[in-house]
Amino acid sequence: MNVSHTGGTDTDSFLFDTGAEVSVLSSTTGATVGIFTTGEDPTPPDFYIEVVGVGGATEEVPGYYVNSLSLTSTSGQIKYDRAPVIVLDVPDPRNPNQTLPGVLGTNLLTSRDLVINVGQGNSFLYVSSQWAWKGTAGGNWSD
Repeated sequence: MNVSHTGGTDTDSFLFDTGAEVSVLSSTTGATVGIFTTGEDPTPPDFYIEVVGVGGATEEVPGYYVNSLSLTSTSGQIKYDRAPVIVLDVPDPRNPNQTLPGVLGTNLLTSRDLVINVGQGNSFLYVSSQWAWKGTAGGNWSD
């Protein structure tokens, strides 16, 4: 994953979570790209979103539109401009004492086919082109 904003670019491995409805940056990754959520001069959020955690606990967290976010799959590079992300520190399942750099949520993959294959020596992620309706022809739609 590559994510960039006003302060720079970060290239790191993000967790791909098919259950996450939103993409997440850790506070460290956010700071690397110029989004500061604490300190004397925090970056004003573009929006807030309510996040539901374990046991139904809710928290309102800041959201930002990053200048660009891109990922590479076996089908090629996918790039987003003004991608919505939230800044939230999420424990790394590999080591709960560490924080994940980020989570790629499904909000960036709507209207696309995903093929995920996890196998010995042959793992891949295929992401199709984004679907779009072309128009009507006598009441019949086509893609």
